[in-house]
Amino acid sequence: MRVSVVLVAFALTAASCGGGGGDGDGGSGAAPATAPAAEAAPDEAAEEATDVEAADVEAVEFPLTVTDAVGREVTLDEPARIGCYWSGCTEIHAELGVAPGASPVPAGTSSDGVFYFPVGPPDYTVTAFNDFEGWSQADINFLVNRGPQSPDDAVVEQFVDVFYLHAPGLTDTDLTGYEAHSENLRLVGLLLGKPAEAEAAVARMEAAIAGLAAFSTPELADRSFAYLFNDEGYRVMTDDTPFCAAIADAGVGTCLPLSEGELNAEAFLDLDPDVIAVQAGLDGSGFTTATRDDPVWERLSAVQNGTAYDSDDRLYWCCGSRSLIWALQDFAAYAIPDSGIPAPGPIREFDPTTSPLLQQG
Repeated sequence: MRVSVVLVAFALTAASCGGGGGDGDGGSGAAPATAPAAEAAPDEAAEEATDVEAADVEAVEFPLTVTDAVGREVTLDEPARIGCYWSGCTEIHAELGVAPGASPVPAGTSSDGVFYFPVGPPDYTVTAFNDFEGWSQADINFLVNRGPQSPDDAVVEQFVDVFYLHAPGLTDTDLTGYEAHSENLRLVGLLLGKPAEAEAAVARMEAAIAGLAAFSTPELADRSFAYLFNDEGYRVMTDDTPFCAAIADAGVGTCLPLSEGELNAEAFLDLDPDVIAVQAGLDGSGFTTATRDDPVWERLSAVQNGTAYDSDDRLYWCCGSRSLIWALQDFAAYAIPDSGIPAPGPIREFDPTTSPLLQQG
């Protein structure tokens, strides 16, 4: 049964928010950066338990009306069955321990992989994201996509309604940084009737950031960081992403202050970041720290100092709290090697609940 969708003025109130992917091996790269580890006082956030008892979170009562990231309301008589059109939605389901009602299984990912489906495959598998008739045949209330709305969404909504989440760094939304991840977790937690699980996931993400902050020093805080996408140019992750906000708040680095990520080589050289991560090996192809051969590359300080390293896939910039914890652990391993934090390994085998960052502080 299709859920009714009503256009409303944009408002994400406290009541509506509950009071509040790709695969591959982990990053392995050139000589990692060196920096002294700090004996920091335990951070209060890191000391908090990452499990939230159900009694600590107000239960969801149905019928329930929830406002999405673009100001559209949905009203549900019971917990929703969701089709995950965007991989950020799939990540959230994994965090909440619920298999999506429907989803494509990403290429190279087993249907029972830890990252995507910790409690099993989706109930219904569509052949592709644009298999609209397949989505319409699935027993779901609506698709979850990233905002903002696009004129192309009219095609999708001929077959099934859409609920939108925030996607900082990918699209323009009203939330930036990892606050968008927190809001998305809470929104989907409401839709699924899992608010306690959502709060536990939010606490886990905040604990990972606090764990990274245990290694902060003034020298690390002052370092500039750039994440290069997987092509021969100098296309850089902008500083409004959750990852950039997290390392800045943790006091271990600052992303280049860019609202637009397209740079020519000389402009990138002028910025000359202290640390560079390269999105190496995306889809088994592309450029790495060892294979980039343009004239500017060897002139960069990070390359000369051994503080440029290879990372894997897209996880520094997309798409949810699980990816963020993976990326923060990867950053700790290669950009702060004296931290003793190991590389996170293949994303499809990564369990954020066991990240050593959660044990810091």
